[in-house]
Amino acid sequence: MEPMCPPVKTEQYLHRYADGWVRPPVGVLDSDSTMVWVFGSSNYLGRSDVFEELERIFPKSTVLGCSGGGVIWNDEVLENALLACVCKFERAKVWHCAWIREGQISDERIGKLLGQALLTRGSPQSVMMMADGLKSKEEPLLRGLQLAGLEQIPIWGGMAGDGSQFRQTWVYCSHQLASQGVIVVGLAGSELRVRCGKGGGWKVLGPRRTVTSSRGNQVFAMDNRSILEIYTDYLGDLSAELPAIGARYPLMVKCKGNSKSETLRSVLSVDRRTQSMCFAGEVPEGSSVQMMRGDLQSLLSGAREVAVDVSHGADSVTEGVVIACNCIGRRMVLGQQADLELDAVRAVVPEAVPIIGFYSMGEIAPLQWNEPSAFLNETLTLTYIAEANGSPD
Repeated sequence: MEPMCPPVKTEQYLHRYADGWVRPPVGVLDSDSTMVWVFGSSNYLGRSDVFEELERIFPKSTVLGCSGGGVIWNDEVLENALLACVCKFERAKVWHCAWIREGQISDERIGKLLGQALLTRGSPQSVMMMADGLKSKEEPLLRGLQLAGLEQIPIWGGMAGDGSQFRQTWVYCSHQLASQGVIVVGLAGSELRVRCGKGGGWKVLGPRRTVTSSRGNQVFAMDNRSILEIYTDYLGDLSAELPAIGARYPLMVKCKGNSKSETLRSVLSVDRRTQSMCFAGEVPEGSSVQMMRGDLQSLLSGAREVAVDVSHGADSVTEGVVIACNCIGRRMVLGQQADLELDAVRAVVPEAVPIIGFYSMGEIAPLQWNEPSAFLNETLTLTYIAEANGSPD
């Protein structure tokens, strides 16, 4: 009998901004097929020494990642810290392309060029995308990737974050630490298992309406009434706290041409002069929309559901990694109870599988299994990556 192929191996190393490494990294898993995913607080934009150290320890590996408004490690939310997760694949092929932003080239063009570059090096079964959260425009980037020939490929990931500061984010890839840039990662292999899922848990607030006036991400009217007037009717005195309280009341947008797929859009700003509201994503005229609200139990239920979804079939693997991209808006809603959402996920995902990730300024995932990916808000996305135990070819 031929020997069984060992699965992906992982190690995690935590760096505290003020104190350094809790456990110094060692390069035992360093190889040409090793990925070192790095997620950290936004202040690591000034700590190139930490990334240079990782490059020295893992010279053969690919080191890449981004900032978050909090770092996710299993059931913990970490601040002023950086997490390095080392993943050595035995048989899967993993490759990447990056664009450090310069000049005035459009985001759609950047996405298309990156998609084309990725495809020249292989045929990915799955693609991860990370981009800075302040300058890059999520939907045009994703659209560009799909136009390059990746529309039927699951694309997942998120926009780098810095909490509610909106001051600086970073991306890192192969010796380049930058405040503006885009990274795409291709994954392929006969034994590779990648399963993406998204969780919401938001409850309906009010009837379904039609957007009758909008421009890009700015909405002026629903059902021929001012959107701000409608929000004020429902929120009452709380409307004075807009846009800050808007994270608790996102808008569900039904995608055109698909009666089942919907995306959440969180409130970014309010213009009281024009009685309009801006959302973190496009809301086209004619879209069917509905106000939503969230509470602790509903959001925890959404987290459990997506964890169950991505863990389906986990019996065929013994190790792997789950990468979480969680909207910073959910953390703002949950406040000091944000760790309960991670507890809900950790209770479902197999104990041997580490959960790593970051709080993002927007998430990317397929709307439904085997459907094209979309840009999301107020959503927890989980991607389970593993290799099946199988005999070599």
